[in-house]
Amino acid sequence: MIPAQPPLAGLQIAVIGGGINGVMAAWALVDRGAKVTLFERDDLMSHTSQASTKMLHGGLRYLANFELRMVRASLQERQWWLSKNTGLVRQLPIAIPIKRHDLKSRAVIGLGVKLYDQLAAGSGFARSRWLSLAELEARFPDLRTDSLCGAWEYWDAQMDDYALGCWAAQQVQAAGVVIREQTPVQRITANGMLSNGPDPGQTQCFDLIVNACGPWAQALLDQSEIPHRYGLTLIRGSHLLLSNMPQSGLALPHQDQRLIFFLPYQSQGLLGTTESSQTLDEPIRASQTELEELKACYNKWFKQPLHDNSIQRVFSGVRPVVRQIGKSLSKASREAVIESHGCVITVWGGKWTSARQLGLEVAQACAQKASC
Repeated sequence: MIPAQPPLAGLQIAVIGGGINGVMAAWALVDRGAKVTLFERDDLMSHTSQASTKMLHGGLRYLANFELRMVRASLQERQWWLSKNTGLVRQLPIAIPIKRHDLKSRAVIGLGVKLYDQLAAGSGFARSRWLSLAELEARFPDLRTDSLCGAWEYWDAQMDDYALGCWAAQQVQAAGVVIREQTPVQRITANGMLSNGPDPGQTQCFDLIVNACGPWAQALLDQSEIPHRYGLTLIRGSHLLLSNMPQSGLALPHQDQRLIFFLPYQSQGLLGTTESSQTLDEPIRASQTELEELKACYNKWFKQPLHDNSIQRVFSGVRPVVRQIGKSLSKASREAVIESHGCVITVWGGKWTSARQLGLEVAQACAQKASC
């Protein structure tokens, strides 16, 4: 019997974008027999994918928006990354301090972490538990605890995002993906033409094109005059790397029901993230307002104030949040969307943690398009 061919066998597919979503899409495509070329305008993992909060997580805050499917999928994906034994991922306990008289927060956050446990069932992570005030003080001796009654502890995974992304890129290159760094794509067409320069000789034809440009996905479609039903709201997140490192993770309640994380990371403390509007025509860097916000949050929770000489580095990245054209921004979501137009498959949004699953969905969308 002649073995069945992979569903994408022999197809020439271009993937545009060398962040984690582009790399994982390329991996899924080459596994299905496609001949894949990945284009990146700069270096692999040089933008959003190396400027995260260094966590592989479900996103505890998204439970409040009832994005249960996304959270569950992300929680289950943590185990896949751990199973690769790269030495770049580890499990990490994270504590959320609770004020002494804030019974509502204690109950709501408690329900949230217990739901997190249920959605993570089978992933191999420890379950959440209540930390007494004495346990909290022993673990974080510099934390202001005079108004606290304890903390909820839950578990997530931490990674070296840049190194892990480069590891994934090495895997796809070994599998046969051609990677072309320092190759910006100027224009694409709905019938599979791709131009990466003004010279006509720099135009190539592909069976399918995957637009996985992250924050730049909409810009590529617009400059290529390809219609689309979705758009992106760009949110800048900024982080500080501090000389003092906590023993384990803290999720500090902050304004607008957000959490700011203080995590151990490579012998330093990582404090972040902020949420500020960003456009593509302005530098992606922390504003003075963001710096003051992070310092104010730290000073609110710790006994010793944060001095500028304790800040080792500041870094910022952009999260592409999907919105439907003509819809309210309140409907924007971190959940990824895949849209096709002709031979072009566009990846809208996406999270680091769920990049592998998103890559599989991209491969499935390509297989469906190829079979039409």
